Amino acid sequence: MKTDHTWKVPTIEEFIREPDEGGYAAVALKFIKAITNGDKTKMILSVPNEGAIEGLDPDDVVEITCTIDKQGAHPINIGVIDEFQLMQMKRIKYFERCSIKAILEGDKDAAVKGLYMHPLVNDLQIARELVDIFFEKYSMCIENIHL
Repeated sequence: MKTDHTWKVPTIEEFIREPDEGGYAAVALKFIKAITNGDKTKMILSVPNEGAIEGLDPDDVVEITCTIDKQGAHPINIGVIDEFQLMQMKRIKYFERCSIKAILEGDKDAAVKGLYMHPLVNDLQIARELVDIFFEKYSMCIENIHL
């Protein structure tokens, strides 16, 4: 016996009545409710580290469980983590900082260093080639960034 698994598009009224249990909209609504009502809740959010993970900079953005209240999001302290995991995280953070510098300052050297350290590239020659291609194709965008 074949069952029909076709999704029926809801009316606008049905859509509004249905709670959104997933996706970014649900995360945003849960956060807004918690800071508005003062109901403490826990959520996984991308926030500044603020010392939650030892060995990372305070301003490194981490995706971590936070307690949410009327004052905002407070990362739950993780403390010391395994050295191997910390080093992997530091590599990605280095890549992120170099990428930001490369885009904001047009710094090809920073872009090469960042890509070279990224575990998915991890090759100096490939990093140089990727950066050359990127800067050749998108240089007009980088030159027009004014912050």
